[in-house]
Amino acid sequence: RRYRGDTIDTCDLTPLHGILMFLWATCFAKAWERYECTLAYEWGTFSMSGYMHEHRNVRPEFRGEMRISPVTGMMEKHYPLFRRRMKLAARVY
Repeated sequence: RRYRGDTIDTCDLTPLHGILMFLWATCFAKAWERYECTLAYEWGTFSMSGYMHEHRNVRPEFRGEMRISPVTGMMEKHYPLFRRRMKLAARVY
């Protein structure tokens, strides 16, 4: 099809469409993974899911404070969001 003499190859909006599709697909995949873990926890199958087995062994060099997870009720290492944001800010500037 041709509108204003443009084709799909010469349209100025094609790169924008590609970027938006990329962002949408990335956000959708992350949201779906999060929703999948929520359902697995609600249904009592979280410990049997691959997510639990993949993330059970935390890297030994990971630094954090031990706390009770609000999701699972188990002890876990937690790195505060404030410190994470401070590191990100220092890295950017």
